Amino acid sequence: MIDVAMLRKAVDPSSLRVARPVVAELTKIAALKSFGNDRGGAALLRASALVAVFGGPERSALLAASLRVPDPTLPHTQRTRQRGAYATSCFAAARDDVPPPVEDRVSGWSVRQPLLDGLALRHYIDRSAAEREVDEFMPVSGHLDGSVSDMAILSTMWLFGGSEHWPIPRIEVEWDRNANAIRGLPGYLAD
Repeated sequence: MIDVAMLRKAVDPSSLRVARPVVAELTKIAALKSFGNDRGGAALLRASALVAVFGGPERSALLAASLRVPDPTLPHTQRTRQRGAYATSCFAAARDDVPPPVEDRVSGWSVRQPLLDGLALRHYIDRSAAEREVDEFMPVSGHLDGSVSDMAILSTMWLFGGSEHWPIPRIEVEWDRNANAIRGLPGYLAD
């Protein structure tokens, strides 16, 4: 079950030194009434990525704790989003520390092999320069959502220990690249 009070505390931007777009996004997320619908599920993913990039490991650990227990009442899609947000927060919290064993961090969660093989990644992974040219026409929110999605997938891959095609070091490199892409969005870095 999602601990909504803890989640709201984790995404509260009042003590963060972040730019206005990040504050606005986190404030909007904290105000949601439900995280069990499409809008709420997408908000969980955005919150986890923004907290991971701008909030630090302690705040990410708090967010991970709020999402730790899979909510069996959620539809599959929303439970998948909860898992992605949990994984992103867990990954960010463990970056500068010894992560808990895979068995401990995946208890209660499941994933299918195609995700572990990276088949769901879509935003920036292995795209040519010509393919990336069209990105200049995408709005900032599109860039944010693409990076958020890939970070959730990469984090889920990490959560389950990676795979032959996606070992942990490769996951870390791609995760960092997506985090840097979020930091590089217009207006997202605080002055």
